[in-house]
Amino acid sequence: MAERHVVFALRRKYAELKGVLKFDPTADPYATVKAINEVGCVLRMFSPTEDLTAIRPRRPYRPQRHTWARTALDILRREGRPMTARSLARCVLEAEGAEPTPAVLMSVECSLHAVLGRLEGRGVVREGGTPKRWRVL
Repeated sequence: MAERHVVFALRRKYAELKGVLKFDPTADPYATVKAINEVGCVLRMFSPTEDLTAIRPRRPYRPQRHTWARTALDILRREGRPMTARSLARCVLEAEGAEPTPAVLMSVECSLHAVLGRLEGRGVVREGGTPKRWRVL
């Protein structure tokens, strides 16, 4: 009988490798396909009835994920005035050196709404009115 945690870890690794192949254009496709085949063979050793086609690709982890929120809090501290999420998103993208295309700007703005909403009452204050304006105590 296969160890469940081993099968689970192998399925997860298989899904991550399929995700790299599908979502990461910079990855070497030959090396990734080779790794997928190797993990698939090991997975079949532990679970011979495993259906590899049923394992969906998993989007690869992006290591720079929470840096926008930290940068936004630094900007709010430095400015010392309430700012909207859109103007804050523009400042964050400028500080990070990214081009503020409409899609990226909306993505950062939505992320900042979520993060600042979670931090409300823990050092982040929402000023009244529309649109929401945020400041740091």
